[in-house]
Amino acid sequence: MKNLLTAVLVCLVAAVFTGCSSNSPRSVAEKAIKCMQQKDIRGYMELVYFTEENKAQKDGMIQMYEEKAKENSDDSDVIESFKFVEESIDEDAGTATEVFEVTYKDGSTKQQPVKMMRDDNGKWWVKMEK
Repeated sequence: MKNLLTAVLVCLVAAVFTGCSSNSPRSVAEKAIKCMQQKDIRGYMELVYFTEENKAQKDGMIQMYEEKAKENSDDSDVIESFKFVEESIDEDAGTATEVFEVTYKDGSTKQQPVKMMRDDNGKWWVKMEK
């Protein structure tokens, strides 16, 4: 009986950890917004999906965005806070849109959609918009 109880508890703990997985579209999108809030360009780009062909361009893009961030000291694009608004997931297409209300340091607010995609392994990524 004691072994059965231990096995059940282990399964419950495992289910809780699996259910709290950080690979949901919302959790990845929240991480992306937090990276932008902290001006962590490299952290943000680690959440963006790159094809095998485009991975070589990743470091160059990171460097370019980091330089732009240093040059821009305008408070109109510095994120003060954000909160989740809504989620739209298309399981068949493997896409999602996570919408956040973003408040900037200058006091303005904007609803910011974050486009997401799921890769062949089921991992969610920020979709690079052209």
